[in-house]
Amino acid sequence: MKLFKSIIIVIIGFLIIYCSINTTYADTLGDIIKGGDDFTGAASGEQIFNEQAQKEGTSQLYFITLGIGIAAAAVVGMILGIQFVITGVEGKAKVKEKFIPYVIGCIVIFGGFGIWGAVVRIAEKVSEPTTQTSQPTQLMPQPDKDGTSSGGGGGGGNGR
Repeated sequence: MKLFKSIIIVIIGFLIIYCSINTTYADTLGDIIKGGDDFTGAASGEQIFNEQAQKEGTSQLYFITLGIGIAAAAVVGMILGIQFVITGVEGKAKVKEKFIPYVIGCIVIFGGFGIWGAVVRIAEKVSEPTTQTSQPTQLMPQPDKDGTSSGGGGGGGNGR
């Protein structure tokens, strides 16, 4: 415990010395004002958030992590399968015990990716601008200028 405390004290001391030596100050008041102007200019209408780059980045991250998850599940599954085939009766019982956490892990990994994909698709649908022009639907036929209904159709008759 004393060793742990002394290591923490040394690390904190090193950080204090490092931070006091490696300080960065603004050169002039003009730099501070320019930084504030840049900040307010960014909020005044310039686009800071690049939506297309964000979509590409999350898509790449999704497929990279999904590939890693698939590879890990396949490797662990193969290892458990080989152990199950090679070992004896006692070894098979131990391998069977390892299959339950393996299956639960696979469900969590692929379920998480499924939820992630569904949320991304829903968010894309919600954020898409609507370009369809909606026209009011006529439920009841509107009367013409002469007062008759122009709804057409109506049952026909038997000619009496």
